[in-house]
Amino acid sequence: MEMTIGVDLRCLPNDGTPGAGVAHAARELWHALVRERADLVGFAPRGASLGSPSVVWLPDSTGASLRRALKHHRVDALFVASGAVPWGIDVPVYPWVHDVAIFEHPEWFPQPWLKRQLTTRLFLRGLKRAKHIFCVSENTKQSLIHRFGFDPKQVTVTLQGVEREEGVMMATGTGSFALVMGTVEPRKNISFLISLWPEVCKRVGHAVDLVIAGADGWGKDAKEISVKAKGKSIVRKKHVSDEEYRELLGTTRMLLTPSLYEGFGRPAIEAMTWGVPVVVSDRGALPEVVGDGGLVLSLDDRAKWVESVVRLFTDQKYWDEWNANALKRSEKFSWEKVSRIILDMLAKA
Repeated sequence: MEMTIGVDLRCLPNDGTPGAGVAHAARELWHALVRERADLVGFAPRGASLGSPSVVWLPDSTGASLRRALKHHRVDALFVASGAVPWGIDVPVYPWVHDVAIFEHPEWFPQPWLKRQLTTRLFLRGLKRAKHIFCVSENTKQSLIHRFGFDPKQVTVTLQGVEREEGVMMATGTGSFALVMGTVEPRKNISFLISLWPEVCKRVGHAVDLVIAGADGWGKDAKEISVKAKGKSIVRKKHVSDEEYRELLGTTRMLLTPSLYEGFGRPAIEAMTWGVPVVVSDRGALPEVVGDGGLVLSLDDRAKWVESVVRLFTDQKYWDEWNANALKRSEKFSWEKVSRIILDMLAKA
């Protein structure tokens, strides 16, 4: 008899928005999973945007709500899209780990020490009782192996995919601004770009905009950037709809990601799918994910960042080259591939 597979989607926002980061990836993966296998059972907070009949709606996002639901909707295995397995789940669990930043850089997380200890211990406890672990990058897998001693055979890299819309407008290279996309928080290192921008404008020969799109996160970075955005050439967009995001990708000259750490680097892959040249740091999973599809630069080489950004603004042949590289690299990423990796592994369990 075929096993019944549940998917924990409590990471989705309950206000009907698609969400960002982990939530956005989880929603797109769910759609891919049900295309492969329609009998999956999703567990999501009421109000989440899914549009699928095979969902058990939870009153909230707590582990207690999920445990109660599992008593009435039994499954043989539970895939946890956020990677955070709640305690007390009495079926085999399969977390999807996106990063281990909270262990490697606890200073980036605005939690009291005691709460952080509880959060990390519960997260690690969930991983240790997992029957198998999925993760989004080789970088994250190696962190799990070397930091926590997991058997390499117990961890499978899935990568992430990209939803390719029919008739989507590809980047044309006519844009006059550079884009940074994502929640503004310390690890995004956006202040690094702001410090370079006067030199970029000088070298280009006129003012060009740096558009910072994404919600405010924690820490002083968000406040400082909002202040600097009132000045010349720094544009802040805090609330960006799906439609506005697509418009930004279709008209930007490039995407810049100077992050200090990324477990995957989703905005870079989405941009490359549109043919947008990307410039990223050599930190975390970014070199692995972007590969030869974009410019991967050391954060210690400020001059190289300025040079690369200026060339993408001023040299059309150079832009065309990285446009082609981005499109070719993006073909590696497919939600269909990700869903099949997960379902095939679960079938072997």
